[in-house]
Amino acid sequence: MTNTLHYFNIPVVTLRNFRPGADIRMEKQDLEIITEMMERDPELRRYVEEHREFERLLEEFNRRPYLTAAETVERKRLQKLKLAGRDRIEQILAKYRQKEGVL
Repeated sequence: MTNTLHYFNIPVVTLRNFRPGADIRMEKQDLEIITEMMERDPELRRYVEEHREFERLLEEFNRRPYLTAAETVERKRLQKLKLAGRDRIEQILAKYRQKEGVL
C-alpha cells in the first residue's frame, strides 16, 4: 500500500510484511534496504525484531478499555523504547543509504 506523506509529498509504504497488522510507514527504498540487509546485519535485525515485539505489546495495551497506573507507566516505557529503536533503525538505514550514494 503506497500513500503520500501530506506535508512533504514523500511516497511512503505501509510495511505489513514484517508482521501482520503492523503499520510502519517507511519509504519504499528503506523497506528494500531492510529486507536485503536484515539477513546480513544482526544489529538491524535485532532492532527490527524488537520493534515488532514492542508494537505487539503496545497493541495489547491499546485494546484494553482501562489501564492501571502501573500499566500506563509500562505502556509509556514501551513507547519510548520503540521510538529509540526506530531512531537506531533510521541511523543504520542512513549508513546504508550513504554507501549506496542515496540521500
